[in-house]
Amino acid sequence: MWIFLLIVSLLIGPILFLPWRAMWMWANGLCLLLLWIILVIALTPNDGAGIGTLFLLGFVLLAGTALVLRMVVHSIKHGDQPITLQPLNWPWPLAAGNGVGLAVLTFAFCMNSFAGSGHAVGLHFGLLGLGLAFGVLGVFLWQAFPIGAAFGLVVLTFYSLAYPAKVERSAHAAAQGNPYCIYLNQRRRFTQNARDLTFLNFDKGNWQAHAILIIEGPDGPRYGNWSYRQGTFMVPWDLHTPEPTMQCPH
Repeated sequence: MWIFLLIVSLLIGPILFLPWRAMWMWANGLCLLLLWIILVIALTPNDGAGIGTLFLLGFVLLAGTALVLRMVVHSIKHGDQPITLQPLNWPWPLAAGNGVGLAVLTFAFCMNSFAGSGHAVGLHFGLLGLGLAFGVLGVFLWQAFPIGAAFGLVVLTFYSLAYPAKVERSAHAAAQGNPYCIYLNQRRRFTQNARDLTFLNFDKGNWQAHAILIIEGPDGPRYGNWSYRQGTFMVPWDLHTPEPTMQCPH
């Protein structure tokens, strides 16, 4: 328990006692760290995910309480005196990290909103265009925030575009030369082209059986489910649900 209290005090203490500008930079860095941790928990669910989420929510509550207390004390001591933070003068790594964080949030929103949709071409071109616009703005103003946002958007979009090759390699390896097909559980149809398999558009559904691999072997069909956590088709079927009985269209 004392280790837990020590960690919390080391994280919350700077919010209470650092100078305002340093405190905001510290809090901002913690927000970026929490963003990445939350995304990791969301994309790699496991038995401890619920406990980890509760811990993060508790930490956010403590940090928010510390910030409110700090502002109340400032208001009592200094009245209506404004707080000057000058965020554009923050260090480059922190400003760039904020830009990357914005890119990750934008990507996560698109991933959640367009999963199972057929808008792959327009969505990816739109994100690349937005990244290019941020890049031009960042170079023109020589500011780290838009440069970080441009870098994050471009890298994540190309990662999404490369995802179909990863899915196909996994399916081909699991099939071992047998005919196979992939059923999309959210769209309730079979894949038609690589656009169905980009990371942004690939089915998420209830985050269980996102997509089903059907392998037509000599002894009958075998089934596998796509795992985002493992990054591969899990063959044989490893979910706590009955195997499907569907077959590939002919």
